[in-house]
Amino acid sequence: MTREQIRHDNTSNTSNTHNEPPIDVLAEQWLCVKALITSNMAELRRIEDRMLPFLDQKEEGTVTTLTKFGRKISVNNRLNYSLDGAKLMKVRHQIPKNLLPLRAKEVLDETRLRFLRANEPETYKIIAHAISAKPGKATLTIKVNEDD
Repeated sequence: MTREQIRHDNTSNTSNTHNEPPIDVLAEQWLCVKALITSNMAELRRIEDRMLPFLDQKEEGTVTTLTKFGRKISVNNRLNYSLDGAKLMKVRHQIPKNLLPLRAKEVLDETRLRFLRANEPETYKIIAHAISAKPGKATLTIKVNEDD
């Protein structure tokens, strides 16, 4: 087999030379498992929705129910809070500073960081000492070619 044939075989996924399954086989397996997960998650949500009316709960926090067969089922309800800055400015003066339920938090602006890395390398070198980065989990998206 020539180098050109090997290169073509490796890029076309029609054959392999190291006992690896072709990428299309792995992609098909991924699509099947992803469909199972999606289906199972939907069924899990339906069962949870049927269970919730029969379990002890409170508006916010965790409550555990003990079943007659000894299972402990915990329900954790959450409230998602958001802040309207304009409304806060209207009432802020009415609340003592020590009772104001706010805190300042500095957050890394990744867009500006990337700008510094690309356009201001000297400034980036300074701030880089205070920043750590680790690889995140890769995500896959597979689309089936409907033309086949």
